[in-house]
Amino acid sequence: MQPEVVSCASWKDFKSKVPERLFGSEPFGRGTFLFRGQRDANWVLKASYDHWFEEINRAESLRISTAESLLSEFEHHAEGLMPWMDQKPQMLALAQHYGLPTRLLDWTESPYIAAFFAFSEALEKSSPRNNVAVFALDTRSYVWNGRAVTLVNVKPGQNIRLRNQDGRFTLLESTATSLENHIESLQPEDPWPLYKFTIPASEARHALCELDVMGVNACRLYPDLQGCSLNARLSVLAMNGDRFGVVSNGR
Repeated sequence: MQPEVVSCASWKDFKSKVPERLFGSEPFGRGTFLFRGQRDANWVLKASYDHWFEEINRAESLRISTAESLLSEFEHHAEGLMPWMDQKPQMLALAQHYGLPTRLLDWTESPYIAAFFAFSEALEKSSPRNNVAVFALDTRSYVWNGRAVTLVNVKPGQNIRLRNQDGRFTLLESTATSLENHIESLQPEDPWPLYKFTIPASEARHALCELDVMGVNACRLYPDLQGCSLNARLSVLAMNGDRFGVVSNGR
């Protein structure tokens, strides 16, 4: 079993196909699907820990135990520097926020927020010849909870970014190297667990300008000076892309 690929010819096509493919004639249901944007549609759904683990060339049999050791070391060194937490997902989310490689993957309840992350990175990295991807994960599928992948909802608390991004997580706890790797040996069964909507990266300027009008921009998703910095960079690139060599879709 593999993600179902839905090719979108444009940003407009994406906005039409997401509700049509996922909900049919029914209204959009918040929380039924989780969404994740990636600037390269060829990338798989692999967490930062799994990239890190493969870079240090550890034996494959150590993939799970090394992740546990990494979190344990973080907890030991961070003792007294953070509030006590009794739940592993909360600890992982905090550790990931501060740069620890974890097996969490960030998701959002909004396809538009996911699209912002995909297009903003594509615009800054100037990769107009690629397709970006917005993944849609069906939370109702049997392949997730109880099968080495946990759907995690961490209370945002003081984490305004997590709240504004409608953030959710997946936690992979098997020897699988990615979510695609996790589902490939499982039997197909409705509802289909994973979709990948691909959109030309050349649509980035048009999409980001429209998303900004919709209130989906870096200042809202990162409500701090880092967000202001990112928003300034994206605004200049979106308005002056032709001068800087950013390929436009012609609109």
